[in-house]
Amino acid sequence: SNVGILHAAIDSNDHLSDVGILHFQPSQKANLAALCPQDFVQCIDGYNADDDQETCADACEGECCVGTNACYYFTGSVCKDGVSCSGYNACSYSYIDSVINGCYGGSKACEGADITMVANSCQGPSACDYAGKNSRGIDLIENSCHGDNVCFNAAYVNGSIGIIQDSCQGYRACDSVAFYSGN
Repeated sequence: SNVGILHAAIDSNDHLSDVGILHFQPSQKANLAALCPQDFVQCIDGYNADDDQETCADACEGECCVGTNACYYFTGSVCKDGVSCSGYNACSYSYIDSVINGCYGGSKACEGADITMVANSCQGPSACDYAGKNSRGIDLIENSCHGDNVCFNAAYVNGSIGIIQDSCQGYRACDSVAFYSGN
């Protein structure tokens, strides 16, 4: 079911507040091989799913999970694209099924997040930090959440946002969407 549309809006100070859509389409699936032709590292609690003695960062070989505590206790798959889950605490304590060209650009990008897929998104300090936490209410963040503290805490407690697409651009955009009870 749709949860709404974010569209261009001019506030009282003539500032553009946002452009994009927030909606849910459960049938929408991405072709992961096309989005990440390199390879994925599968992680469980911060360790390579194929070798539980090797950290995700080591399995990435400098192509993902780069930075202090990057991918610490991370569960999901991260593309070895040279940028994903990079920066201090990037993707730490997170459950993200697939990260492709996302969760980088500063400290705490995607830290504690609970999202099905991040593609070309969550780029900047604290971008998508704790997004979707507790409810696993975000299926896809695509081409969104670029800047400082963007999409921060989206659907944090019992919230529900199926897809954030082409939205939440710029400083603190969509900062506390559906923060407590959501919908």
